[in-house]
Amino acid sequence: MLVYSKRIRVTAGLTLSLIVAVVTSMLLVSCGGESGSRSQSQEQNQQATPAQNQPASGNTSEGAAGEQMPPKPALSNSYFVLDQKTNTVFELNRNSGEVLKRYIRKDPIVAVAFDTDRNQLYEAVGGKKPGFKVFDLSKGEYIEQYEFPDEPSGMFFHPTQHKVYVVSPDSSAFHVYEPDSSKFTFEMTMRIHNDRRIGPSTIAVGPLNKLVMADTKMPAVTQVLTENKFMYQTVIIHDANEITSAAFAFDGNSAFVTDTEQGAIFRIEFGSGKYLAEKFGLKRPRLVRFEVSSQTVCVVENDVEVAFYNPDTFAETGRVNLQQYGDKILSLEIPPHSNYAELLLDYKGVTRWLIVDIRNWEMLRFAELI
Repeated sequence: MLVYSKRIRVTAGLTLSLIVAVVTSMLLVSCGGESGSRSQSQEQNQQATPAQNQPASGNTSEGAAGEQMPPKPALSNSYFVLDQKTNTVFELNRNSGEVLKRYIRKDPIVAVAFDTDRNQLYEAVGGKKPGFKVFDLSKGEYIEQYEFPDEPSGMFFHPTQHKVYVVSPDSSAFHVYEPDSSKFTFEMTMRIHNDRRIGPSTIAVGPLNKLVMADTKMPAVTQVLTENKFMYQTVIIHDANEITSAAFAFDGNSAFVTDTEQGAIFRIEFGSGKYLAEKFGLKRPRLVRFEVSSQTVCVVENDVEVAFYNPDTFAETGRVNLQQYGDKILSLEIPPHSNYAELLLDYKGVTRWLIVDIRNWEMLRFAELI
């Protein structure tokens, strides 16, 4: 199917899995163009919409939007943090912040994820031998190793689906590993018009078991519907120069993306490709997260600032400076329906792990990864 409108081109195609014979469909939406005007179109039938009476965050915690929900207790007191500067995985006590153990790696580690049910550590590996490894913490050894043609750029372990998703930008590959079978059960190359490849540089979870990925070079944002044969939809953002981060909005049908080079943030609707909101003049926005309970867009700007914006208008509602904790924010994660945020900060060459109360942004847990 090929549909043309004034500024949006929609293409649907078929992709065949390289590992299992699963047919997937792709919907491309190209948006942007002239600054100031935004095209409108009806969403395509392929577009998934949130089911009625489902939590917008995709989190199984009960509670209405805007209600502060206490974080669920972890199945394990252990928590694993990667310090990429020293290529070391730190095991922390989640309650006290105490460093329990250090795992120094030889191959460069891109990302780690902890499986509490199996007491295993999943590692996305870069360097000369890129791939994916499974480390058994009980045995203290690797039990599985896989080689990739290119270095992974991101990884996410879905604790309820019990699946690990790994993306690689150079080969445009999307990999799915299932611990139950101890093998990769799905893999596909993500393309536009069957020739131009999508190169995901980040990956994050969203509502309704969707995944959102940013493509820095294209620039574009992609959502993957994991419960619908991995159908994916890509929106090329022509008004952006460098997409560095993406996060789902509470509606599950749009995403917030940051453009560091232009100092901009966009809210893009999947399916139609419409700009729901945009704002320029931000201070080097590098990371974006959506805080579900208060419905606030949180953006890391400059080195140590977190700015807060209204999701519909991008009007600034507040700002906090975390200079007392470090020199540069390296990462920011806000679990859905929680009242805390997790950060990694650099402080004079040392990585600091920090848990803060997002109601007042005061420190709750702290550890120096040394």
